[in-house]
This record gives sequence, C-alpha cells and structure tokens, in this order.
Amino acid sequence: MESLDKLKETLKTNLEKEENQKAEQKTEIEIFDKIIKDSEFGEIPEVLVTHEKQKMFHELKDRLTQQGIEIGKYLKDLKKTEEEIHNDFAEQAAKRVKSALISRQVAKDNDLKPTKEDLDKEIALIKKTYPDNKDVAENLKRADVLDTLATAVQNRKVIVWLKEKVLESDKK
Repeated sequence: MESLDKLKETLKTNLEKEENQKAEQKTEIEIFDKIIKDSEFGEIPEVLVTHEKQKMFHELKDRLTQQGIEIGKYLKDLKKTEEEIHNDFAEQAAKRVKSALISRQVAKDNDLKPTKEDLDKEIALIKKTYPDNKDVAENLKRADVLDTLATAVQNRKVIVWLKEKVLESDKK
C-alpha cells in the first residue's frame, strides 16, 4: 500500500511539473508572438527557413522514433510526402527563425551571455543525466555541441529577461 501511495504522489508531482512547464512554454510563445507582431523584419533569407524546416523534420523523426513509429509509416498514414511535411512547416519555421533573430538581438543589446560557470553547470547536468553514455561525454568536447549549449543557455537568459520586462510592464 505504501508503494501505491508513493506512486500516486510521484504521478501527481510529475503532472504538476508538466502543467507548469506547459504554462511557461505558453507564456514564452505569447511573448515572442507579440514581439514578432510588433517588429518589422526585412526579407528573411530562405536558407534560414529551409534549415529550420529541416531541423523541425528531424525533431519530428526523433519524437516518432521515441514512440516506436517509423517515419515512412507515419507519412503513409498521413498520405503525405516528406516534401509536403516540409512545406507544412514553412510558417512555423519562419516564426522560429524570427524568434531566434529576436533572441539573438535581445542578448546582444542587453549583454546576456552564458558564463563559463553557466556552461559548466549545463555540462554537469547533461553528464549526470546520461552517466553511462560515453558518446555524450565525447560529444560534450566538440565545439559545435558547446556552441549549441551556449546558445541554449543564452536563450534561457533572454527568456528570463523578457519575462521580467513583461512582468514589470504589467505592474505599471
């Protein structure tokens, strides 16, 4: 009976965390949507949008693989080609590119850079999450992986900064 109570408590805690994460993501999306709406962009280079569509397709494939679904079967069930899926991603990809450009500019304008300590914490967390995976340890030595981590940490700093600014403006 005690283990059942522990299981229930764990499930409850996990559901609450998931709900909080979804609420945070929704807030972040709303902030970026508003900034995008209020901003003027020149021509977004097609290469950036194409790259983002490819990235989104790989993310989709990874999620499907985690769920044990083959991409071929997924496409067949949807009655779509890989190209059609890429085309379906166009609007969202453009939005993601704009969000990345905004994030980079906010970071630059407000000197929001990841510190060595930030990166060391991120690396330690990843190593702790995957303690028995030698590939992870090796990948964490690669410059491109470290650049990706630095960008992720910087983006989190930008989000925190933007949320603080939104909260400040809401109080006024």
